[in-house]
This record gives sequence, structure tokens and C-alpha cells, in this order.
Amino acid sequence: MTTTTETIDETRVQEFAGEIFGIYTGAMLSAMIDIGHRTGLFEAAAEGPASSAELAQRAGLHERYVREWLGSMASSGIISYDAPSRTYRLPAEHAACLTGSGSANLAPLGQLNTHLVKHVAEVVRAFHEGGGVSYEVFRPTPWTLSAAARSTRSSSTPGSPSHPAYEKR
Repeated sequence: MTTTTETIDETRVQEFAGEIFGIYTGAMLSAMIDIGHRTGLFEAAAEGPASSAELAQRAGLHERYVREWLGSMASSGIISYDAPSRTYRLPAEHAACLTGSGSANLAPLGQLNTHLVKHVAEVVRAFHEGGGVSYEVFRPTPWTLSAAARSTRSSSTPGSPSHPAYEKR
């Protein structure tokens, strides 16, 4: 058997590592978006700038957890942070995609990821032992299905003139 020694391009290694890191970051942010949707934090943030305590009060939540959530939202650019006033703001353009009960609200799609990730251990077991994982395990809840349906009902894209969020501007 012949072995080939391939030269490693360090630049490509770093680029690929950055891509992998982006995938992991996106997965974590997807869960944080799901939390923001399920707790009403996006709706509360859309009401205007607020400190973490004010936002927690608006949403009826514990400030400590809201502060941690805001940290992830601000570091990702989903929510803006104004250091001098110590307030957070959900830009109107972001609110158009993360709030409301219509198809413009993309936040409910985060539930699909959190629903599927619950079953990774079972899938890993199937890789080792065979036998598969029953479809019943993956069947989305009625809540997840209705959220996904609301988010995909519109055939237009956020930001286009035919999209409901655009009409509100």
C-alpha cells in the first residue's frame, strides 16, 4: 500500500476552523433565538430601548437570565447595546424578522433545531448498534409544526416590497 503525504496549507486550516466555529456559533444562537421567542423577549425588546432589568420587567422574567441572554444577542449583533446609557435595543429591521404572529417572524424556526438536537444521543446509539431511531421520536409537536408553518407561509423574502414586514415600514 502506498501512502501519500499531503502538505497542509495553514491558511486553509484556519479558514476551515473559522467556518466550523461559525457553524457552532450559529447553532448556539439558534437556541438563544428560540429562548427569546418562547419567553417573549423579542416582543418586549421591540417596545423600545431598555436595560436588562427593564426588559426583564416587561417580559415578566428574572433579570439575571435576561442579562445573560442579552449578552449573547448583543455580541451576535441581533440586539444593539448602548454602553453610555446601558440599554439594549432591537433594531426595527431585526424586529420585523423576530416578532409578530405572521409569516415574517422567523424566530419560531429556532424550535426545529432545539427539537431535533434532543435526539442526537439516540442517533449516535443507532450508529453504533443499528436499529435506527423511530420516526415518532422526531415527530414535531403541534407547537413546532404551527410555528414552522407560520414562518414559511409567505413566499416572499423579508425586505422585499411584498413581504408583510416591509409594509409596516
